[in-house]
Amino acid sequence: QLETTDTYEQKEKGLSNRTSLDKNTGMIFESGGDKEMCMWMKNMKFDIAMIWVLDGRIEYIEPNVSMNSYPETYCHRANYVIELNVDDFARSGLKVGDQLSL
Repeated sequence: QLETTDTYEQKEKGLSNRTSLDKNTGMIFESGGDKEMCMWMKNMKFDIAMIWVLDGRIEYIEPNVSMNSYPETYCHRANYVIELNVDDFARSGLKVGDQLSL
């Protein structure tokens, strides 16, 4: 189950200041087109996996992004970015090139 981000403020905040994500949940960010999407870990309290999706296909994966990595940014071309718990991602079997129906 993916929580959506509809406003600029929601996209900027993302998962910041939360202490965790429930199992099998995540957050999805939409770019509104085919462009570079940059993510960060500002005010994060747990590690996550990030998945960039372009035209329904997984374009790039950061499988374990540290909550301490801010101000580093992670940028790739995409229509969507999905953020998941590291353990949920590891169990998912998802890989670059997989097709997703969003």
